[in-house]
Amino acid sequence: MSRSLKQFVYGIFYLAIFALILLSIYSSAFKPSPSCFDNKINQDEKGIDCDGPCISCEELNLKAPKVTGPVRVFGLSSGQTVLLAEIVNPNSTYGAIVDYRFRLYNRGGALIETIVGEEHLYPSERTYMYEPNVVVKTPDISHVELVFSKPDWVVASEMPYPSLIISEVDTVVEEDGKVRVAGIMRNRSPVIAPTVNVVAVILDNVHGAELFASQTVIARIGGFEEAPFNIFFPADTRFSEQIDEEATKVFFNVQ
Repeated sequence: MSRSLKQFVYGIFYLAIFALILLSIYSSAFKPSPSCFDNKINQDEKGIDCDGPCISCEELNLKAPKVTGPVRVFGLSSGQTVLLAEIVNPNSTYGAIVDYRFRLYNRGGALIETIVGEEHLYPSERTYMYEPNVVVKTPDISHVELVFSKPDWVVASEMPYPSLIISEVDTVVEEDGKVRVAGIMRNRSPVIAPTVNVVAVILDNVHGAELFASQTVIARIGGFEEAPFNIFFPADTRFSEQIDEEATKVFFNVQ
């Protein structure tokens, strides 16, 4: 073998060793370690960044709770405002605990009020959120958005849902013009309902339009128990003149 050829072979050999050293340094010091956020299937994961040491693939692919339709804004002639939104948890195997924000905008598109809180949603639950603590007057509101934070998921077995029904609903206009909606909440299961929010919406007797919403809270309903409830509405001339006492809608959610 000629001297120049030997030099070439040795050069290739040392260059390969040098490249391996550089690769080792890069792998140990600069190349990111496998993680649950590298968008790859590694470290015993069964899907991209799920299972193995990461979040379960089922939980990773859960769908966020959502608002169905626009947030309804109800107002009195006094300007008092309440909000009502229908929401749904589309997941059958997990419940969700979420922080929420009602964002109220004026006709110029400016944010004029934000109301925050926490909501518990059971698996596959479709329910209503009622918000009475609105500061701004109804005429100042153009539209309202309801947004949720990233949910804290709770597996269904750790969030049992009571089987509740409402019966004997009766809507009455009192002598002072106030409206009272009464009824009975029955629990047909052994699961305790710790807190039940009961919402009533009254309708007019001409077009069936929704007039106003109000809420009461039942503190606790034990297994196979029942509890009466009364929901009171503030006095408003429209109610006594326009209300359809047979058309009241009543909803509930469990917290």
